[in-house]
Amino acid sequence: MYLGYTDGGLPEAIAGLQRLAAQHPDDAQIKLILGRHLARNEATRVQGIQQLAALSGRSDVGSQATESWRDALIWMGPPGPQYRAVFEQYLAKHPDDTEIRDQLAQGGKVQAQSQARDRAQAQAQDRAQAQAQARAAAAAARASALSSQVAQAAKLVDQGELAQAEAQLKAILDRNPNDNQALGAMGILRMRQGEWTQARQYLQRARRGGKAWQGALDAADYWADIERAESLHQAGKLAEAQQVLEKAAKRQPRETAATVKLADILFEQGKTEAARAAYQRVLGQHPDDPGALAGMAQVARASGDVRAARQSLEDALAKNPDDPWLRYQLAQIYQDAGRDKDARKLVDGLLAIHPDDPQALYASAMLAQQQGRPDAAREALARIPQGRRTAPMRAFAADLERNALVQQAGQLARQGRKAEAVALLDRVRGQTRPDDVQTLGALARGYADVGELGRGLDLLRPLRDQGGSRGMDATLVYAELLLRSDQTIEAGAILRQAARQPLSGAQRQALADLSDSYRIHEADSLRESGDLVAAYDMIAPVLKRKPKDPVAVGALARMYAAAGKGDQALELYENLLQTDPDNAALHLGTAQVAQQLRNERRAAREAGIAVSLAPNDIDILTSAARVYRAQGKTSEAQDLLEKAVALESSRPVAVAAAPGSETLVRSDNPFVGLPGQRMAPVRPVAVPLAQETLAADLPPADASLPGAPAEVLAVDVPAAPALPGAAGGYPAGAAARQAALPPASPAPAYAAAAPAYAAAAVPADPAPAFAGGAAAARSANPFDTAASARGMTAAARELDEVRQERSPEIRAGVEFRNREGDSGTSQLVEAQTPIEVRMPAGNGKIAVQVTPTVISTGSLGSAGYALGTFGGGPLSMVASSAVPDTGRQTGVGLALGYETRGMKFDAGVTPLGFKEQNFVGGALFDGVLDDAGTVTYRLDVSRRAVTDSVLSFAGMEDSRLGLKWGGVTASGARFTLSKDFGGGGIYGNAAWHSLRGHNVASNQRKEFNLGTYFRLIDEPDAQLLAGLNLNATFYDKDLSYFTYGHGGYFSPKHYYSVGLPITWAQRNGPLSWRIDGSVGVQRIKQGDAPLFPNDGGMQNAALAAIAALERPELSGVSGGYYPGSSKTGVGYNLSAAAEYRMAPQWVLGARLGADNASDYRQWSGGLYLRYFFYPQSGLMSLPVEPYRSPFSQAYGR
Repeated sequence: MYLGYTDGGLPEAIAGLQRLAAQHPDDAQIKLILGRHLARNEATRVQGIQQLAALSGRSDVGSQATESWRDALIWMGPPGPQYRAVFEQYLAKHPDDTEIRDQLAQGGKVQAQSQARDRAQAQAQDRAQAQAQARAAAAAARASALSSQVAQAAKLVDQGELAQAEAQLKAILDRNPNDNQALGAMGILRMRQGEWTQARQYLQRARRGGKAWQGALDAADYWADIERAESLHQAGKLAEAQQVLEKAAKRQPRETAATVKLADILFEQGKTEAARAAYQRVLGQHPDDPGALAGMAQVARASGDVRAARQSLEDALAKNPDDPWLRYQLAQIYQDAGRDKDARKLVDGLLAIHPDDPQALYASAMLAQQQGRPDAAREALARIPQGRRTAPMRAFAADLERNALVQQAGQLARQGRKAEAVALLDRVRGQTRPDDVQTLGALARGYADVGELGRGLDLLRPLRDQGGSRGMDATLVYAELLLRSDQTIEAGAILRQAARQPLSGAQRQALADLSDSYRIHEADSLRESGDLVAAYDMIAPVLKRKPKDPVAVGALARMYAAAGKGDQALELYENLLQTDPDNAALHLGTAQVAQQLRNERRAAREAGIAVSLAPNDIDILTSAARVYRAQGKTSEAQDLLEKAVALESSRPVAVAAAPGSETLVRSDNPFVGLPGQRMAPVRPVAVPLAQETLAADLPPADASLPGAPAEVLAVDVPAAPALPGAAGGYPAGAAARQAALPPASPAPAYAAAAPAYAAAAVPADPAPAFAGGAAAARSANPFDTAASARGMTAAARELDEVRQERSPEIRAGVEFRNREGDSGTSQLVEAQTPIEVRMPAGNGKIAVQVTPTVISTGSLGSAGYALGTFGGGPLSMVASSAVPDTGRQTGVGLALGYETRGMKFDAGVTPLGFKEQNFVGGALFDGVLDDAGTVTYRLDVSRRAVTDSVLSFAGMEDSRLGLKWGGVTASGARFTLSKDFGGGGIYGNAAWHSLRGHNVASNQRKEFNLGTYFRLIDEPDAQLLAGLNLNATFYDKDLSYFTYGHGGYFSPKHYYSVGLPITWAQRNGPLSWRIDGSVGVQRIKQGDAPLFPNDGGMQNAALAAIAALERPELSGVSGGYYPGSSKTGVGYNLSAAAEYRMAPQWVLGARLGADNASDYRQWSGGLYLRYFFYPQSGLMSLPVEPYRSPFSQAYGR
């Protein structure tokens, strides 16, 4: 289970918890868990006890610490001198604890206590009266005339050295096959091994030589009949088994085993009262008989009276503390209550006293296998010497080995070696008896795990057709496989049919477990469809029976999270952790809910605790990695996933086990009446019978038994749920959009019908609550040859995804832009070749960008207006008749950036080589504001180059007067807020920027956008969005001209637009493309603008210069101002982009675009390549986001 409770794993667990304690010094829960583990380690035991003692005084964890403090002392046993002080410390605070005081008093009597334990061990090993009789008979026979060699071998048998004794006896019998004493001793040895049939054969031969062996022979006959009856029972031949047991009981009336076994069969036949009476008859003569006590507990448990069952077993255990099977039975009750740790401590506690007791080791192995710890089960069995293993032990060991091979086959399949996996399963199948339902069931599960479900089901059909007990066992496994493959309709029908058949106790329990799994599965499906009311009604019976079951509680927590009640979801896990703080799965569930609540600190802490408690649990590591991925901590996620994959490669993955009748009562469904939910439950909710008899901390067992009244006959198997919306008349999809792990809500990827240099008014894409959504989407990818086709494990697949996300990348491309305008001023021809190298750094990526740029506006020409509205304008014309050179400029832009989840930073410089250079950069923050992931924000604080013209981007020079100006930057911020409703959404943003340039008048820009969008098509591989966008932009000054002091950028006094944007995006295998368009009405108002807004002297001089020049071309600016105007017209914006994955590491992309404003048209386009150092196998992005130059955004993102 968890590393701290496995051999060799305790030091690593302690080290991990100590690191967590250092990171979270105020976290009492971490200190409590660390103290428990320290107390279990001999080297740190006193330190752990002292830590628990210190915590016992706290109000939050004091009661738990006190209990753990006391448990640690009890676990130590009678203390030696070195530990007396810690006992006295405890008694100083708890002087009335007589048990601890007695334990301290016994410290000086260790030797006497050891002798008592030895006697107890001998009793446990020889508890069967038959064996006691055999030893007595053997002693009498040896006393008469045993040879010295036989006597020595018999002594070894009495000492438990069965292998050595068997070798000596075989040697004697090889020399003298008819040696009476050797035959008898060998019969006794076989009895000790549980080989009753062989024991009878040896003792029959020994009896011919002397009556001294008659008692042992009678005992062997008796137990051989018990063994035969057990085989008949397992084969489903109950009537024959009863006949054999009745004869055995008559032959040995003082023995109780046959009578108890008869009562067990009555119980499994549903004859509960008859079984109860039989157990009571045995207890009337033998009040401490452990078999009868266990049987009575079983009856009480099945009747729903868990308190009585537990009390019965605890009373029996008090009288027989060294009986491992009483402990095992009581552990089953603890397991039903979700107290796996307590169950394990109870069974394994006996090993602390009797570490080599075969029966205690066997019970520990069986519990470990039941809890899904096959490695621990094999380890426990390995400690039993071969010579001391009974036939059931050997059969159990063989089952474990076969199951290990089946699990190994699953591991091979997940590594992409399916052919080897199937061959291994076929080999095991060839070695399996056709009536071995346990192994055949494991094989069927194995075939299903490797993707051969049909073969697994075919394997079970012959057994199902046979009927009887084996047929029912096969039917239950058949239904389990159907459930695992999501064939719930057929599985539900089989379960309902099975509930009407006679069942054994084990089969009833298996059916109840399958029914619970079915309910949890269907509850999750209903939750995903948005029907929380029906989902709760489906799972309510499971929660009534198993209120502390982490799987069921987890399903309920997901419902609360889907309803927007994350606090209640978190409270469910916190309550469970109060009673089981060392449960890694509970800590992980808490982490997942905390992450969904955006409490990332709590989520990371709980995930860290889970990993520390179970650092070798593959599922824990993988799930914790998902939490870290959701927080953008891809580096930590990759570390955990690499460890999980390494563990998968080093050992087979254990196959996890799948997680009564009821009376009808009023519903307490917490989701009835919530927005978008039903106003009444789907059907009345069921609760177990006899609930008033339950202990407060233990759930009732299933009360349905064959033979019970008709109304309580069947195990609760629900009917198939109604489809959402089939009743109630409510909107089924409303809550579906509030799932616990919401997908990213794609924002409309379109811009307003504004000039290309106006910012796109789009809401931010919300970050998904968990990155697992991407993993789910990959499973349907027909192009996913690297993950799905290889049959990766979940951990390997997610590791592959993280490596793809973190892959270093090189991007290189070429971009062109052409804007119509006046040659020498507003005309623009531009070519850029951006190159970017991206490398993982921490939890993000660092990017180095180099952007060679060539820009040109053409020749100014000799026209009067062109010369008079450039640079010094009329002043320059008076000074010189030369034509300024406005030819092309070249430069190289540089930038360095870093991005991680929710944040992007960059800093750089505009192209070096231009007439003007500026430092540019920015910081962008985005995220989600609500638990459902539907309200998102984006804040972009930046200083960017304004690239509307050569003047605004690169700066210009008027050589006639030696004037240099231009190189404008926009410094400011843009804030965007959006709300997604599932089928559409709304958004709004506001931006403010200060625009400055060298010798350019300062200016301010304000922009406001409001819009809505609708998802007309929203499919995994196709999206169609349409909407409405309103834009209003204001500038303090109109500086859109090209005389000295102007900036050459679009800056009307007012700009308004109403646009109808649309985005159509699709992907098909390696190709993803999109088309964006917007058309609308725009109104532009430009005010009068001075020729020289930044120099009053030049402005005054310009009037005289114009008058002196007498050039009619300058009549439009004769007053020293550019005249204002107002225009209303149609604006459009069109673009297309596509990416094609040519190979796993190569992507080719392209982009084309066109847009307009009142006085220009612009075309742009580009090609680029992306090279990934780690092969990419996931779906192409939808919609595709083409690679752009870093100078493509001026006013924020």
